[in-house]
Amino acid sequence: MLPNRVKQPGVQLAVLLAVVFLLVAAGTLGPGSYFLHHDTPTQNVAAADLVEGCWTYTAATLAPMVMLFLPYALFGPSAVYEMVLLSLLGAVLAASLFLLAEAYTRSRRWALLGALWFAGLPIILYYTRTHIGYPLAFYGLGLLLHTRKHYTWAGLAFGLAFTSHFNYLVPLAFWMLWAFITDRETRSIRSMAQLGLGFLLPLLLLETARFFFTGVPFGWLQEEIRDALRLAGQTASSESWPVTHLIRLIGFSNGWLNAVLLLSGVAYPLFRARRPSLMDSIYLSGWSVLVFYSLQVSLLHNTFLTPRMFAAIYPNLALASIYTGWQAADWLKTRLKPASWAVSQVVGCGIVLVVLPLSTLDAALDALVGSRTAYQEVDNLLAEAAASRLPVRYYGNFLTGLYWGHRHDLFVNTNETDVDRVLQDTQAVLVFEDADSPALEQFYSSPSFDPAAYTITTIPHRIAYRPAWAENYGVGPQALHDLSWLIYAHRPNADTTTLVVLWPNRPTGEFAARSDPDQYIFTYEGGCSLPYPFDGPDGAGWNYYHLLWDKLKQLVHTLRTGGVGAGLELVRGWLQS
Repeated sequence: MLPNRVKQPGVQLAVLLAVVFLLVAAGTLGPGSYFLHHDTPTQNVAAADLVEGCWTYTAATLAPMVMLFLPYALFGPSAVYEMVLLSLLGAVLAASLFLLAEAYTRSRRWALLGALWFAGLPIILYYTRTHIGYPLAFYGLGLLLHTRKHYTWAGLAFGLAFTSHFNYLVPLAFWMLWAFITDRETRSIRSMAQLGLGFLLPLLLLETARFFFTGVPFGWLQEEIRDALRLAGQTASSESWPVTHLIRLIGFSNGWLNAVLLLSGVAYPLFRARRPSLMDSIYLSGWSVLVFYSLQVSLLHNTFLTPRMFAAIYPNLALASIYTGWQAADWLKTRLKPASWAVSQVVGCGIVLVVLPLSTLDAALDALVGSRTAYQEVDNLLAEAAASRLPVRYYGNFLTGLYWGHRHDLFVNTNETDVDRVLQDTQAVLVFEDADSPALEQFYSSPSFDPAAYTITTIPHRIAYRPAWAENYGVGPQALHDLSWLIYAHRPNADTTTLVVLWPNRPTGEFAARSDPDQYIFTYEGGCSLPYPFDGPDGAGWNYYHLLWDKLKQLVHTLRTGGVGAGLELVRGWLQS
């Protein structure tokens, strides 16, 4: 049942909140504030490949590739477009949370305070500048549309969340399960059909487009299912993982005050007020996901269960906490004398007006410093390398290296482990994302290395940023304990990594590159990062639609010259092959 809302939903306040979020994003993002997570370059490289006419590896992020395609096609590859897109989606998430809180609490004051607190959470500021910002925004929008009974549009938003990151299948499944159980209107055949059709639409459209490039039906789903099965087999050592480990990760990423506020919604069932049915679904689905992954961690020790796997619980936990706080305040109001209640309101408002701005400012400052990278400096250097027609050897995230190849039309080789191969020439500009990497140490220690052959530049790169650290694979209890000393990024003496660039003083020799995907060694020489899936008759690469068009022309010619029987025989041969 849809909760009784105020007569005119606070759309103006939602827009204001979105603008505030955009202003915070504009003030905390810099020219190099991208690729803050190692998976984020994936959709950028895939979009650049799509512009070249190739459909390549998209990992779990299928829809973002298509979203980036248009600006990449119009203006060329640049991760800045993704920063803008993610900021806009973050504003949508903040506005959706406000409208949801307003609908369920019927209080704009509680909704506004709750939405401001949610938008200022350190983990939300981090997610909305990485690839997790896509599914999280669509998930929040889907909750809002579902609450307002726009079932087809809600299904569409949920479908975009799923195709933006495959892992969102778990929170979406729990949401639909509890919505079906608790909400009578969701259970209707019409509503379920509308939700289902809306959900399937983006998946079918994207899979159809992929099919015409690759010839593999539902290839993305097949890839993700295989990947999920592979990752499900990744377990930690015999170290004991407590069932509270994910709660500790929430506290580590956001600070324990925010964690306690987020988890305070667990008291939601204690209030006997008549609750909207979908509010029950929000509470039950959020805690179901948290318990599900907590049991996975505790029983299976799965090292891949990092916070982004349960990122969708944040809107659910926040809404449950806002609702619980609103109900608790209403309960106190009925039990305190008017004078005492007035004093409590003044004290409470004073605390909120002091704590909320300070907390938001602290998180924003941390996001400002934690989002700094050396990528802008690298961009400038590699633009110069492209102008000088120098190849590049990139060490670090191979997808970032492929991105630079697309952006500057560079000859790029990533993560070459054969030091002798690297040192047999001084043609390439060498870029190491981390000065402490074993690759750079091996390079420096080689007898063949001549420091005089290069101009060495070191640039401060990534600062130790708590939400980003929590996203590392295999952050188990011991690793988290070892990180407990980690200060916040904007505090003095925060740890900073260093990026190293070696520029050849006298480029000589012949650049030799190879590919070995198992070692993340890739070579980019222009065009697409990966080859076309089919060989054309002229030796050029073809997509599947090229083959279909060629076969269609053959079929038309056969029907004209040999009749229907010959045409059917031709089709039969194709199907058999």
